[in-house]
Amino acid sequence: TVKRNTVYSLNSSTIEMIEFSPGVENIELSEQGLQFDSTTDDPYFLLPSLQDVDYDKASLHITMQNDLHLNTKIYFKQNSSEDYSEENTDGREINAGLNQIIFNLDRVADDSRIRVDPGHISGRYNILNIEIKSRL
Repeated sequence: TVKRNTVYSLNSSTIEMIEFSPGVENIELSEQGLQFDSTTDDPYFLLPSLQDVDYDKASLHITMQNDLHLNTKIYFKQNSSEDYSEENTDGREINAGLNQIIFNLDRVADDSRIRVDPGHISGRYNILNIEIKSRL
């Protein structure tokens, strides 16, 4: 058993701390999680930059409730000078229903922002929780 320390939680964020892509509307952040509508087929958001997180020993946990089959991805930077690209992604295909997705963050550059693409369709998204956990 590996003990994990939560270093980021959606519960501790405000809407101002998260940057959303164009076409993301009706954003709600509450105790029930993050909900929004996307008018495009490429919705995404950037998590806040975290100081003093050792991404080599961290994982991103996303819990979503969705009505359709989705391809959920994260984009990351391996060094601070590069842009987000398809080479620096990790993705999971998820079915309709309640899903928990875990991404290993060992290739993420320190102090960079993780981009979350919850799916590639327009419509309503319901993200119940996001946490970054560090192995102790």
